[in-house]
Amino acid sequence: MDINIQGILDRGNDEERLVLRVLKDCNLCRYLVLDTTFDNKGNVTNKNRHVYAFSNVAVKKDDYVVLYTKVGNAVVQKNADGTTSYFFYWNMQSHIWNNEQDIAYLVHYDEWDRFESKD
Repeated sequence: MDINIQGILDRGNDEERLVLRVLKDCNLCRYLVLDTTFDNKGNVTNKNRHVYAFSNVAVKKDDYVVLYTKVGNAVVQKNADGTTSYFFYWNMQSHIWNNEQDIAYLVHYDEWDRFESKD
């Protein structure tokens, strides 16, 4: 993948965020972030409660992408070293990664299909 997860910072508080690093020039619109859920025995399930789809934003190698869980508005910041940091907000009212077992998945996709009911 052209982007990788650097880490989840400040789990379970209002500054909770996922930090990504761009490894190769690409567009964020081909990426999703998912979180894990667990069954009543503590096993990871195949259900995803939260899905974040990035918007159409071209990013360059060595840029950072930060996805905050909280409510906010997207911001772009130029860094002193010539890279750019992109700050996105999931606009959730609660924390997503509130314990150490929670896992963040970054998914890259090339194609999708959409169905709209015409009722």
